[in-house]
Amino acid sequence: MASTTATLALGDALALCTSRVLGVSEADFARRHPGGSLGELMKPLRGALRFLVGQNLHPQPDNLSLAQALRAADVDGRRPGALLLVDPRRGTLTGILTDGDLRRIVLKDPALLQRPARDLMTRTPSTLRDTDLVRDAVRLVRQFRRDEVPVVDSTGRPVGLLDVQDLVALRLVRDES
Repeated sequence: MASTTATLALGDALALCTSRVLGVSEADFARRHPGGSLGELMKPLRGALRFLVGQNLHPQPDNLSLAQALRAADVDGRRPGALLLVDPRRGTLTGILTDGDLRRIVLKDPALLQRPARDLMTRTPSTLRDTDLVRDAVRLVRQFRRDEVPVVDSTGRPVGLLDVQDLVALRLVRDES
């Protein structure tokens, strides 16, 4: 048993050294091994998103009351676990309100629903870029324990929302609820 384990370790070390000498990059690995957990980590993040702006995700202007923003964002089908808020002029992400935030607001004072969403949202939330890889999302979710992460383009406009369940479905993180 010990000799089998030593042989496996030696084989792994040789493979790693050979790939470094040959200059095999992460992109090369992802192209040749798209399946499995390592291949999934190297895929573009955009392909893992279930909630995309213009399809089933509708960011709302941050100057609307929270109640107005919630009504306007409500669409048929599966709802995301957060509301993305944007600058009404530029369309750039200004904040996020999660379902947990909403629950705390309503329990504190239901009248707060009439306040502008910008007064109640989490400003400058952690975000991912639409050019990031799934591994970047996994790292952020694990490190900061985020359930929803806005995904933005290079100008700061939202393109989607990563829900931790997107990563659970890919079997890259475990559901610990």
